Amino acid sequence: MLERDGRKLFRGHSAVRHPEDPYAPVSGIGQGRRILFQDVPEPKQGKNRLHIDIHSGGELEAVVTRLEKLGATRIEEQDQGPAGHW
Repeated sequence: MLERDGRKLFRGHSAVRHPEDPYAPVSGIGQGRRILFQDVPEPKQGKNRLHIDIHSGGELEAVVTRLEKLGATRIEEQDQGPAGHW
């Protein structure tokens, strides 16, 4: 476990959030723009992997359309009910 800016962090997980965006005061979890870096158990098998979750604030289709126009590719869509939609 590490500590940064007075908050405890797990070594295999680290998040970067915009300092002006809201966050949960107890956990320090960002509720706005943020990037999460997370270790995975599988060994690297070729190219570096990058997976980005984009939290859209309820306007998922509009955000996806905008990102596709910028060159992003939608690979798969998942609807897991209360667990989330991605």
